Amino acid sequence: MYKELKMKDLIIFFMPMAAMSMIMKASHNIINYALGQTPNTAIALSAYSVAMSVSMMIMAPIWVLSKVTTAVAQGRKSAKNSINVALQATMLVSAIMILIAYTPLNKLVFKTLMGVSTETFPDVLKAFKVFIFMPILGAIRATHQSFIALRRKTIWLTIGTIIRIISMFILTKILITLNLIRGSYIGALILVIGFGIEGLVWFIKGRPWLKEANAANTANVDENSTSKIWLLLLPLVIAQLINGFVDTSISAGLNRVTNPELSLSSYFLARTIAWIFLAVSYSASQMVLVFVKKQTDFKFVKKFVYILSVIMVILVGLVAFTPLGKFMYVNILNVEVGLAKLALKSLAVFAFAPPAMFIVEMYQGVLIKKRQSKKITICKVVNITVLIATIFTLVKLAPQLGGMIGSFSFTLAYYCEALVTYLLSCKHVTSFNEEQQLLNQVV
Repeated sequence: MYKELKMKDLIIFFMPMAAMSMIMKASHNIINYALGQTPNTAIALSAYSVAMSVSMMIMAPIWVLSKVTTAVAQGRKSAKNSINVALQATMLVSAIMILIAYTPLNKLVFKTLMGVSTETFPDVLKAFKVFIFMPILGAIRATHQSFIALRRKTIWLTIGTIIRIISMFILTKILITLNLIRGSYIGALILVIGFGIEGLVWFIKGRPWLKEANAANTANVDENSTSKIWLLLLPLVIAQLINGFVDTSISAGLNRVTNPELSLSSYFLARTIAWIFLAVSYSASQMVLVFVKKQTDFKFVKKFVYILSVIMVILVGLVAFTPLGKFMYVNILNVEVGLAKLALKSLAVFAFAPPAMFIVEMYQGVLIKKRQSKKITICKVVNITVLIATIFTLVKLAPQLGGMIGSFSFTLAYYCEALVTYLLSCKHVTSFNEEQQLLNQVV
């Protein structure tokens, strides 16, 4: 039976997801703290960073499973097929990672392509071998996160993440006490175990959807075959891979400015704080996929998303434009005062990014719901093209802007992507009118 959407429904759904996104950022701080106890911190952190970045790029099919599963798993058969796709994606990604880890390909990937030194290479490879366990855990997390969202019990996402962070912290303390933190692979191990514990909670609380799915949908459910799900998934994988070049492009550009070290440091310090709030935009696509059944639902979700984007602008602005920002950087993160001032300048530009990011996510939700994921790839191509063009134009014309070049290019690229995503989604938003007429007949 269809129920009228209420503001309370969106708030109850959104708040735990927002909390989850914010709490999740603590994972990196715990791992940085753990690796800070190693005999050679610089090598450990560098090796962990390289191993993780390569792993995350290879795992692109796993990361996009969440949105796809939420979109397709409305019926019981589709939900089971989404798990089959997740298993297939896991086997593919795991095979690639094993091939790289245990054949001469590892030297090609890490030494030749990533520029890893001979001294750091063994530590990178050890960490990468631990990350081989990530695809299966990531697939469990992604699919069952979606099932929890479809059950509208997102509080369990927050609980799972809190348990993950506590477990990682306790494990880190134990390893430090036993003097077992001796390289980057320990950081990878801490993250993998945290993923596993979180995935177990989500698995337990998401699994009931396989029985509840049909009962939750009174209208005719479009059951999706595995081939249909792959057709929806593949363009999103390409979009995810393109998105992976954002930080790489910004780093390449900032390496060419007047003071590259300060510029890179200030940009990534600003991004660290900004992303606590910007990551919340992910929930916009989930709200569309879970709640939108007709035109009035979409208008309701759109209004809520716009309110959220304004709130995030205010929150980032409070940090960037008030003494709170300086206090956070200097007193909490122990950043030197001069670098903190530069980071706050970059953060001030990030304060304008939330509306664009929320709009992108919201209309991506529409495109995924309407099985138009190829258009999302087009939008990401626009994003990365604008980003690269803006970075290298500003590097040439105003290199003294430093880290602000990165945050401005990032923000402008998202506004351009938002415009294109909106234009490509317009006719699909209008089609919700037809669904509203069908629902009115059912009700």
